[in-house]
Formats: sequence, structure tokens, C-alpha cells
Amino acid sequence: MKHNTITSSFDAVKFNEFINELAEKYSIPASNAHLRDLASSFNENNKNYIEEDIDFLRKISKGLMLGVSPNELPIPIEADVSSEFEKIISEKNIDLGINIVGGSYEVDMGKLSKDSLFRPFLEKSGGALNANVMEDFIRMIWESIDDPEMYKKFRHEVSNLKSSFENNQTILNNESPYFKKIETFLDFFEINNEYYLLENFSKIQESFLAIDGRKLAALTKWQKIENAYSLLDFHPLFKEKINKKNKPGNVHRDLNHFFFASDAKYFVTEDDSTYRKSRFVARALGLKVRVMKMDELRLKITCI
Repeated sequence: MKHNTITSSFDAVKFNEFINELAEKYSIPASNAHLRDLASSFNENNKNYIEEDIDFLRKISKGLMLGVSPNELPIPIEADVSSEFEKIISEKNIDLGINIVGGSYEVDMGKLSKDSLFRPFLEKSGGALNANVMEDFIRMIWESIDDPEMYKKFRHEVSNLKSSFENNQTILNNESPYFKKIETFLDFFEINNEYYLLENFSKIQESFLAIDGRKLAALTKWQKIENAYSLLDFHPLFKEKINKKNKPGNVHRDLNHFFFASDAKYFVTEDDSTYRKSRFVARALGLKVRVMKMDELRLKITCI
């Protein structure tokens, strides 16, 4: 929109005109996810371009940003995008709100790969897979989430869990109650049909959540969307190519965009991966939002 770009898939000039027409009737707030997108690439060399983007957001949003009500509905609140951007840039540590519960299970360390990301944490716990191990492991993954090589290794390790169990390289007894709980999740990686994946997605989520003792029904709306969207990044049908330009943190910001639009009539994105994942999650969770590309929305609205 900012550069009035015209391609075979969309016309930003017409879309700008469309947005200006909508602005006569609707508020168009910026979101925290927009600013985090900009912050992810911020440095002194591109500072002027980032400021141009923020100024463009300010003109469209007119002093409004998206907030969240106590019942998780997005609401417009007065906020200065420049000030909010500075807060994000100056962030040091983020409270993940991790509160994992669950039992303790002994693992066979002799069958665990020496290169496993879990090994340092399990060695520290004396070979016990428990809530503290899971919490420390998740925190490590989060803190290094924008390291492409670390994330690739993590995704590879998770995606190959099923084969390691079948080849008797499992760190858990196949007959243990814990293994039986997560068995459906392990089958998740072998599904190659999107319709079948959708039909079984609730069971897969329940199985995945059993890893740390959570229940799908007890999750907040944000947690349900985060869980579903993040799971898809590990599946062969949906996973994105991770590199220095497309870092894992981008995936988390994309799901923020989708969360803010989850109660809307339309969620509009030009990113193909976000488009496919969001459409799937909307169907899997029974959300009414319709996921569209820019021209799909413009044509839909102008034809009404």
C-alpha cells in the first residue's frame, strides 16, 4: 500500500482507495504485531525507512491501536505508534507466562541421541522428564527462536519422533501411560491429506497438550489459536522454509495478526503461508472469520 505496488495478484492503488473509503465509516487501528514486524528488522541503517513505515501506519490508524478486552475481544484504544514501537525496541526480557504441570517420567538416556536438544536438561534432572524440564526447554527454544539453525534442529527432532519410536530408539517405554497419551500426536507427522488432518486435528491437539498435562477445553482463545497455528509449522503440508530472512519469530507474529482478526468478518493477508495456515486454523477451531487476499476482499466488498 505504501508504495502503491501493482502486481498480477493485487492492485495497491485501488486498495488504497478502498481503505480510504472504509476510513469514512470505520476505525483502522494498528496492531502490536505490525510494530513487532518492523522491530524484527530494525537497525541504524534502515532507521529512516522504518520511521516512514511508522508514519504511514500513524496516518491510517489515526492514533488508535488494537487492545484486548478481558474476554479476549480486540478493542481500539488510543495509543501513539511511535511510543509503542520504542517500548518494543527497548524490551529486554519477555515474561512467557509458562506454568507447566504434569507428572515425572523416567527416560532411557542410553537411547537418547547425544545431539538431542533435550539431553542437557534431562542430564540435569537425572533422566526425569518433568514439568521443570519442559519449562526450561521451552524457555530455551523461545529465547533462541530467531536462530534459524537452532529452530531447524528443533523442528527436525520433533518431526522425527515417530520414526525414533518405531526404530526402538525411544527415550520412553512404548507401553507407558505417557507414551499412550502422545501417540496420536506422533501420528500427526505422517498425515499427508489436509482434509484428514482437519478431521483429526482436535484429537491431535489433545494428544500434544498431554505432553505437559494441559487440556484443550481449559485453554483461552489465544492459547487455542497459538497452539493450532504453531503445530502446523511442524507439519510437512504447512511448514515454512526457515532462513535468515524468514525467521521463526515471523511465524509467531503472523499468528498475532490472525488472533486480532479472529472475531472479524475478514482476515486479509498477502502472505501465502499465513493465508493457508489461517484458513486451516479458522476451520479447525470453528471461527467465523473468512481468510482472504487483498483483491478477494476488494472484489467481495465492491460486488455487494
